[in-house]
Amino acid sequence: LTAIGPFVIFALQQIEGRVVYSTATLVGLAIYFVGALFAVYGAVRAATN
Repeated sequence: LTAIGPFVIFALQQIEGRVVYSTATLVGLAIYFVGALFAVYGAVRAATN
């Protein structure tokens, strides 16, 4: 869940138009966030089996 913090910040900056390069950063953070979710899912699944 800690991976969503930077994602939200850059998403808000993109919406406000504050940072021109935030689109590329947001894509990178989205990829990181999805990877973190898969890691948590894998850990939970391994712990329950």
